[in-house]
Amino acid sequence: MDMFFNIIGGLALFLFGMGLLSDGLKKAAGQKLRQLLESMTSNPLMGFGVGIAVTALVQSSSATTVMVIGLVNAGLMTLRQAIYVIIGTNVGTTATAWIVSLTSFEFKISHYALPIIALGLALDLIGKSRRVKSAGQILLGFGILFIGIGYMKDAFSGLEGNPNVTAWLERLADRPILAMLGGMAVTVLVQSSSASIAMVQSLAGSGAFGTEWENALNVAIPFVLGANIGTTI
Repeated sequence: MDMFFNIIGGLALFLFGMGLLSDGLKKAAGQKLRQLLESMTSNPLMGFGVGIAVTALVQSSSATTVMVIGLVNAGLMTLRQAIYVIIGTNVGTTATAWIVSLTSFEFKISHYALPIIALGLALDLIGKSRRVKSAGQILLGFGILFIGIGYMKDAFSGLEGNPNVTAWLERLADRPILAMLGGMAVTVLVQSSSASIAMVQSLAGSGAFGTEWENALNVAIPFVLGANIGTTI
C-alpha cells in the first residue's frame, strides 16, 4: 500500500512541479513566445527548431500546439508552417524525459531539490519584479518535479527482482498493442505524456524489467508511442 501511495504522490508532485515550471516560464517569456512563433516559422527547418525550443521551454507540447492553432486561425501562420512546428513540439517534449534520465546518473540533481525549492520560494515571496517572481516559480517547480521523480523511483525500486512483476512485464513485452494502449490510457488520465514517460522510465530504472533490456524496450517503446497518441486526445 505504501508503494501505491508513493507512486500516486510522486506522480502528483511531478505534475504539480511541471505545472509550476511551465507557468513560470510562460510568465517570464510572455508574449515573446508567440512573437517567436510568428516570426521564425517561414522556413520549415526553422519552424521545426522553434517547435523544439518553445516546447522544451514551456514543458508542454499541448500548450505549444494550442498557440500554433491560434496563429493559424488568425492567419499569421499557414498550415504547412504549423505542421513543421508541431513535429518539432513532439521532439521538444522529450526534454522532460532527458531530465528524468539524468537522475539515474552518478550526479543526481534530485539531491539538491530542497535547496532549489527554498531558493525558489524565497524569490517568489520577496521578489518585487515579475521576472524575479517567475524565476522563483521556475525553481520551485523544478525542485518539486525532482522530488516527485524521487518518490516514484523509490516506490518502483521495491519491484526489483519481484518474479511476479518481471513475469507480467515479460508477457506485456509480447503484446506491444496492450503496452501502447496502456500508454494512451495513462496519458489521457493524467493529461501529460511527460508524466507517463517518467513513470515508465522510473520503472525501467528500478530494475523491475529484470536483466533483459530487450523486454524493457519491447514494453517502453510502444508505451511511449501510446503516450504520444494519448496527448492528442
